[in-house]
Amino acid sequence: MYFPVPISRALKQENDFTSELAMRFHYDFIQVDQHQKWSLREKFISGKVLALFESNLFFEKETELYFVEYWSDNRWDKCYLECEVTPMRALALEQVQEEFKLQLNNQQTDSLDLQSFRIDKKERCFVHSQNYGEVMLADAPRFWLLNHLDDSGSYFVFGEKHFPLTFSG
Repeated sequence: MYFPVPISRALKQENDFTSELAMRFHYDFIQVDQHQKWSLREKFISGKVLALFESNLFFEKETELYFVEYWSDNRWDKCYLECEVTPMRALALEQVQEEFKLQLNNQQTDSLDLQSFRIDKKERCFVHSQNYGEVMLADAPRFWLLNHLDDSGSYFVFGEKHFPLTFSG
């Protein structure tokens, strides 16, 4: 990933575009594997760094990419994620009147789309949020969802309403 604004600023000072200039503003994608383990250049990210990244995790609707953005050294630093599975987790699910809210691993709360429940062959549950793309349900909200399925296991039941649950490979 290259960032054109810093490249443009550097060009004003250096006048020539070179591969060395471009590489100064090149960032590798952070990798997120099937187990939601984060890595950069084949080194796992954990502890305080992972906590910092997760608390600054966002979703770009236009590109459908997740990214981390935070203030560092008097400038914004931004890095995109290449994901096998969403890095966003719902730690809790809360009913607020007729709506459900997700408490996310980026310390934000967001509404969910009740028509978007999905379960994969590993029995992981996913839902789409209003602002943060697809979200994987952590254990507690996942069990709550599974306890509210109809007898066929095809619909999430809330009151008198039934919401579809799709299955994916």
